[in-house]
Amino acid sequence: GLRKQYQFPGLRYHYVVYALLFGIVLGLITEVMQVFVFTGRSGNVFDFAANTIGCFTGWGAYRLFNRKLRHKK
Repeated sequence: GLRKQYQFPGLRYHYVVYALLFGIVLGLITEVMQVFVFTGRSGNVFDFAANTIGCFTGWGAYRLFNRKLRHKK
């Protein structure tokens, strides 16, 4: 969605960076909230690392899928 919008050129041209940063920061916030907000939950550095790896894995899957769609056209 960021790649196809025209209102904010910075987002359009650097959509991968912003999407990855958003996912990583969201994973960090989730882990911090588990420590300080939710009772009976504990934040974990390894969960944060898994969230970050998941962001990069999703980006890789997007690139692979997008490349296959381009070649079909």
